[in-house]
Amino acid sequence: MFVIISKGNKKKIISFALLISIVMAVFSNTAITTAVKAETLDETTEEVTLSEVDVPELLSYNDAVANGHTARQYYSEPDLYTAVFANRDGSYTYYNFSEPIKYVGSDGNIYDKRSELTYTRGKYITEQNDVAVEISPDAASGAVLAVGNSSITIVPQFVADNTVHHV
Repeated sequence: MFVIISKGNKKKIISFALLISIVMAVFSNTAITTAVKAETLDETTEEVTLSEVDVPELLSYNDAVANGHTARQYYSEPDLYTAVFANRDGSYTYYNFSEPIKYVGSDGNIYDKRSELTYTRGKYITEQNDVAVEISPDAASGAVLAVGNSSITIVPQFVADNTVHHV
């Protein structure tokens, strides 16, 4: 069986495919949230004050509190892409992200990723992330990005009069 696509239909199909790909791109970095009944996770919920350090950086602490989250349920999180919270009403909220929000530290423990830069040992560094960033206040020393055993050093190219040379 052959399907004949006229020029008008071809444009509609391409437009529809383009629309679907744009929608998927917009939602690819968002979290999928699912409310789960308390009895399905076999956990107890108790009224606990949620701490800002318990909320992943990609979520807003204020939104988490407004959504009724009372405690992070670390032991219910199956992978590096999820965050689970107990809610005031006894249910649980499961966030699933399209990229890891946690990483495994050199000590083997799992930590939430943070992108804050801290000034330590004469340079700005990320302390809680699997992508290490070191930025020197001296531009000539550049910046270092490191993941595992690989690293990239980025140094601006200067001309004799100390102005930046654009390449």
